Amino acid sequence: MKASPVWFEEVSSGLIHLWLHEPGMRNAMTWRMAEKMPEVLEKIEERKPHLVVIRGMEGCFSAGGDFAFLKARLSCEVNENVRTMLQYYRSFLKIRELSSMTVAVMENAAIGAGLCFALACDERIVTSDCRIALNFLKLGISPGMGAWPLASRVLPPQIARSLLQSGRRVLGCDFFEWGGARFLVQSDEEIEVALRELESEVKGVSPLAMRSMKREAELGLNLEDHLIFEAEAQASCFASTEFRQKMDELS
Repeated sequence: MKASPVWFEEVSSGLIHLWLHEPGMRNAMTWRMAEKMPEVLEKIEERKPHLVVIRGMEGCFSAGGDFAFLKARLSCEVNENVRTMLQYYRSFLKIRELSSMTVAVMENAAIGAGLCFALACDERIVTSDCRIALNFLKLGISPGMGAWPLASRVLPPQIARSLLQSGRRVLGCDFFEWGGARFLVQSDEEIEVALRELESEVKGVSPLAMRSMKREAELGLNLEDHLIFEAEAQASCFASTEFRQKMDELS
């Protein structure tokens, strides 16, 4: 189980931890993780937990997109890249369909696609020194994984736009001050305290009622339209000279 790039454990009745696990890659959002994610989420949904906690192994949430996956886009046609990116986005964003409260524990780094995954969760816990960025433009590509609609729903729109336009890194304490997280923590002990508080809040909540509430909250957000736009925009970027140069620089 733990050799998988994503796996879960039932910590107690109604509480599940979902782990991101790409050793040596700071839990980058790889293609093999994307392929495994829907299966794991389906198994979690079958258990109907009241709380799902998403964490990265080895104390890091996720350093973002996998450069090998991005570089492979250079050898693919635009239409193929559109299909690939849509599958990639949808696999991770299925986290939004769980009939449970979801909370991302953002430690060490939550970058790019990794940050988008955290933004797709219902709640966030962030360490004060966690490095946070929406660095798509720095990589020579337009934003993906629902970056704009997800960020602008959680953060003030002007902050979300600034983070996307600049690609700059900020700290967890800033992210918390902007309203990006429910809890700001300094230690593992404080993370556990925050998780116990969230767990106590949702104990006894009907999964069916939770699912209906979450669906209603999304009625004003047609995320799928954004994902299609992003996949086409990123596929165009993958075919550009600028993206090829960025990948060469990062190799």
